[in-house]
Amino acid sequence: MAEIYSDVIIIGGGCSGLSLGYYYAKNNIGHKKITILEERDEYSNDKSWCFWLKNNSDFIHRDIINKTWKVWRFSNSKSIYKHQSSNFEYCFIPSEDFYNKTTEAIYKDKRQNVLLNESVKTIKFTETNSYVHTENHILKSKIVIDTRPILKDEYMEAPVFQIFFGLEIESESNLFNPEEAGLMEDLQSSRERISFLYILPFSNNRALLEYTIFSNNLIKPEYLKDSLANNLNSRNIGPYKILRSESGVLPMGLKVNACKSKDFYLRAGIASGNLRTSTGYGFLRIQRWAKHVALNLSENNSKDISAIRNYYYDNRKQQFFDSLLINVLKNDMHLGENIFLNIGRKMSADRFARFMSDAAQAYDYFSLAMSVPKLPFLKALISR
Repeated sequence: MAEIYSDVIIIGGGCSGLSLGYYYAKNNIGHKKITILEERDEYSNDKSWCFWLKNNSDFIHRDIINKTWKVWRFSNSKSIYKHQSSNFEYCFIPSEDFYNKTTEAIYKDKRQNVLLNESVKTIKFTETNSYVHTENHILKSKIVIDTRPILKDEYMEAPVFQIFFGLEIESESNLFNPEEAGLMEDLQSSRERISFLYILPFSNNRALLEYTIFSNNLIKPEYLKDSLANNLNSRNIGPYKILRSESGVLPMGLKVNACKSKDFYLRAGIASGNLRTSTGYGFLRIQRWAKHVALNLSENNSKDISAIRNYYYDNRKQQFFDSLLINVLKNDMHLGENIFLNIGRKMSADRFARFMSDAAQAYDYFSLAMSVPKLPFLKALISR
C-alpha cells in the first residue's frame, strides 16, 4: 500500500474541512501540503446553511447566497409575530453551490488535494509523525485535523437534541410568500418535546419545509416524515413535486472535550464547538474558525497545533445565556412554546439577529432576559 506524505491531513471534506481548504487556498501563502480525506464518492445538494448577515457586509461567500429574507416569523395556533429588519438579512446557501465553489478553489491550489471515497480506519501517532490508514492509502503527516461527525456515544452526552426532516417542494399553485421566512411556525410544546415547522420560501410555489423538534431523546430524523406530511396536509399544501430532502440531528448543549486533541491531532467540527449551543447554527462560526486556522497554517512553521488549538467560539456572556437556555429546555421542555414565542414578540429584529449571529451587545442580552419567563431561568441559574 502506497504511503502519501502531507504536512497536514484534514479528515472530513464537509463544511469545516472544505472551508479550511478554501481559506488556505485563498491565502496563497505558506508551503504546507494539505490532503483532505472524504468518505463520500461525490458531492450532492444534500443540505443547506442559513445565517444572519448585516446588509452589504463583506462576506467571502456572498456570491453563493441563493436567497435572503428581511422578514421572519414566529407563530403558534393563536398568534403570529414578525421580525422585520432594515439592517440584517436571513441568508440561505445550498450545499451544492458551496461544494462547487470550495472544491474548485482547492483543486486549483497545487499545495492541496482532495481524495474522495476514503474512509479512515485508524490513526496512529509516533513522537514525530501521525499515520492515517484508509482502505486505499497510508498517509503520513505532522498535523491531523479531524472534522468528522462525533460518535454516537458522544452525541448521547448532549442534554437536548434538535432533530429535523425536510422537503424542498414545488407546488402546482402559488402558496408561499417569498419575502418572509417562517423561522418557527406552529410552535407547540409538551413535556417530551418542542415542535415547529421551518419554512424557507424561494418563490410563490417553491419552498423548503422542515418539521423540527427539540427533545431530550435521540430519534432518527426519518421518524418525523409522517409529522411533516400531516403538517403539510393541514396547511392544504398540495399537490406538489418533491425536489430533494434533507435531515439531521444537532446536539445542543454538548460540552467541548478539548482533551481529546493531542500535540499533532486536533478535533474540529461539532467536536470543537462549531455549532452554537443554544441554536444549532454553525456556518458563520465555521468560517471564522477556518479563516483563523488557515492563516496560522500559512504563517506558522511549527510542527504541532499549539497555534490553532485554542480557538474559542463563544464569549463568557454568550456561554452563560446559552447554558441557561439549554438547562431550562432540558428540565422544562413544556415551556418552549412560551419561551420562543415571547422572544419573537418582545425582542426587536436587529437584537435577535445579533444574538443569533454571535454578535450580541450588552443590551441585547438584557432584552433577551426581559423576553423570557423569569422563574424557570432563575431556577436554572440557582442550579448551576
